[in-house]
Amino acid sequence: MRLVIISDTHLQHGFNVPSGDILVHCGDLTFRGDLSEISRAAAWLKELRPRFKAVVVVPGNHDWMAEKDPGMMRMMMEGAGCVYLDHRPAVVEGIRFFGSGYTPRFFDWALNVDRGPRLAALWSQIPEDTQVLITHGPPMGRLDVVKRPNGDLDSMAYATTMKELHLDTHVGCADLAERIKSLPELRVHAFGHIHRPGIEIEGGVTYVNASICDERYKATHSPHIVEVPC
Repeated sequence: MRLVIISDTHLQHGFNVPSGDILVHCGDLTFRGDLSEISRAAAWLKELRPRFKAVVVVPGNHDWMAEKDPGMMRMMMEGAGCVYLDHRPAVVEGIRFFGSGYTPRFFDWALNVDRGPRLAALWSQIPEDTQVLITHGPPMGRLDVVKRPNGDLDSMAYATTMKELHLDTHVGCADLAERIKSLPELRVHAFGHIHRPGIEIEGGVTYVNASICDERYKATHSPHIVEVPC
């Protein structure tokens, strides 16, 4: 099964989306996530839908409707023909998916949760037989590096000295990384959030940061394609 994986499109729709079996969007469809923006994103997904057997979508921290009016968000995504996973599982074309838009707290954006027990409890709900995991944010240590510029820190204060502010910093979720160790059938973990895409493979799992936008919110990156055995 050919997965075409994208994330963090932020309404930048002028890039090429290759053909495949399942299109996966890992969240941040929009900038502000209001009705107008979600409508534009849904219309774009609806245009893409006939090219795939299925389109699977999770929300991101910019997609505010997912938090403020989750019922409307679900209705609009499903109205576009998508499988919308707001922290829930689904079997799609015979593959067991789980998708979630929750991320560690970062300036109080949408779907933010404090690091520690609250996030760990959410990740404990991922079924053990999950084959493809879609989260908006990365696990700790997997394609999750940002460079902290000029003291611009989030609420976790990842750096403590001026020297450290200019170092690469891992900002993924440690509790998510720990939960992944208990998913024996996992084959793909797709995410975005950090606008520095790439692929890593370890322990039989393909980790994909599928961000389309770069750090200036320009659609400069390409979708990733991953083959999953049926």
